[in-house]
Amino acid sequence: MAPMKLHYFGLTARAETSRLIMDICHTPGDALMDAKALNPYGQLPVLETDTGKVVTQSAVIDRYLAKKANLLPVGDKVSVKQAESLMELFGSDILGLILKTFKITDKEEQIKTRQELLAGKLGEKLKKLSDLVVSLSKWVGVGVGDKEEQSKTRQELLAEKLGEKLKKLSDLVEECSRDGFVCGGQLSYVDLYLYSWLSTISSGWLDGFNGEMLNTFPPLQRLRYSVASVPAVKAYYAAAEGVRLAYKPEAVADFAPTPPALVLHYWGIAGKGEPTRLIFKVAGIPFEDPCYAFSDAKGHEVKLKGHGQLPLLENKTTGENISQSLTIERYAADMAGLLPVGSDEEVALAESLHLFVGEDIWDNTVAPTMSIQGKDEQIAARKELITGKLGDKLKLLADLLDKHLKDGFVCGGKLCFVDLFLFNWLCFLSCGFVDGIPTDVLDAYPTLQKFRHTIASIPEVEANYADVTEGSMMAYKPEAVSAFA
Repeated sequence: MAPMKLHYFGLTARAETSRLIMDICHTPGDALMDAKALNPYGQLPVLETDTGKVVTQSAVIDRYLAKKANLLPVGDKVSVKQAESLMELFGSDILGLILKTFKITDKEEQIKTRQELLAGKLGEKLKKLSDLVVSLSKWVGVGVGDKEEQSKTRQELLAEKLGEKLKKLSDLVEECSRDGFVCGGQLSYVDLYLYSWLSTISSGWLDGFNGEMLNTFPPLQRLRYSVASVPAVKAYYAAAEGVRLAYKPEAVADFAPTPPALVLHYWGIAGKGEPTRLIFKVAGIPFEDPCYAFSDAKGHEVKLKGHGQLPLLENKTTGENISQSLTIERYAADMAGLLPVGSDEEVALAESLHLFVGEDIWDNTVAPTMSIQGKDEQIAARKELITGKLGDKLKLLADLLDKHLKDGFVCGGKLCFVDLFLFNWLCFLSCGFVDGIPTDVLDAYPTLQKFRHTIASIPEVEANYADVTEGSMMAYKPEAVSAFA
């Protein structure tokens, strides 16, 4: 099947949302060429699908790709429609107002007009959305028969304050947003659309607008920061230059949310606390990590705040205490933008691996040996597991990864928290901490060792263990599995 091809010019504008969606879902192809002949409307962008069919009109292309990438808004019907209305508000009203200034041929007059659009009183009571639709109808001449009156109406609309319309959008974004996104607290193509256009109009590409034009609309800048900080989006613009610097988190760093004061209470071992540590480290989320000794009374005191166990994640900002390691990991991953993203089947597989390794391999197979009295009996039981139940489960895990890994990762070809979770348990199982399980226990499963090397070689992961020079944590370094690189 042929790769998709997105035809557009070498700029951001109407194709950038589609490019982002294609990158997130690993759909290849972005041909920068004039393909207007493919489009019955004689416009770009044009999308050639993998079946050879043609999709036209940027909003339709965005939705088509978002559906394939599992990036449609998720939530109740009202929330979804409210989120999609933000796209229409921007695309039909705000962007429409800006685009009309391209018809002004005199550069100084064009810049002056754009600056006037920004100069409105932002605190004024804003028009209802229905009023904006009426305005747009007048713009194209609906109900205006006289040419002079039509021209006058258009000039009046061009002189309307863009600030008012941006304030309306800003208020709606603030009302809709949860956890940084406009619908359901998770990334959708609506976020990508708004992020793309807000970054474009404030990138300096449009004469008369500058990088500070949105600073009086903090909700819009916070949305830009949230989307720009999504790992897949951040990676897409990692080498950005020129106007595309506006797409990087650094462009709106002043609007980054104040991180919550987090404390991960756990013992001074890897075990069930290490996946959450890695999630926070990879995402650059600051947190306190007390690493209690088993004899430390403080650790035993803290665990009573939850279900009588550690780890326990304390959010000092909200006063929340979150218990149970698998729940903590999903909570942390949501905060870090590291939840699995891909097709329904890929996401379901990733979630099943999380449970299979966490509950079936560790909790139900290895952990019960901890309660066996007598070191010799404990070691004997574990050796028996290696040739029996544990060996069977490791073989099943290796087969699943061998079949489903994409670009080295378990979901959608992108790093997610499940990769970090599996990496931790494979390393912990073979690090020598668990008596009776040898450090070469995974050598019989090359797929698992190759996976370990892939995750260990991620710059943020490798940096986390850079200072380790001895002991069981050496198993977390790329060198521990270099033979399987």
